[in-house]
Amino acid sequence: MSQIIPDCYAGNIVYGKTIKKSIGLIEVKIGITSEEIAKNDTETDVIQNKIEEALKNLIETAKNNDENAVVINVRITSGSHTTLLNPNNFAKNYIIAYGDAVIVE
Repeated sequence: MSQIIPDCYAGNIVYGKTIKKSIGLIEVKIGITSEEIAKNDTETDVIQNKIEEALKNLIETAKNNDENAVVINVRITSGSHTTLLNPNNFAKNYIIAYGDAVIVE
């Protein structure tokens, strides 16, 4: 089964349900600063928590369209950038979760 967390699937099948309608592609971007990582015990914990937050926000976004919505074909990626305008010169990192919101029965 490709379920990551409830109502969030890595694949394009929701076992035991029928996809009735596509809402469309949705995405959520969660920021992480280098400062945030530096303040915690492990970088892995911070990133894992941010991934979970991104997935929960992805489902919430889908359910704002329809209470029977789920997200399929979920992907997670990351990126980062720095800016010279930042006085602390910390990098800004992102966790980006995206997928196809669909309505199931």
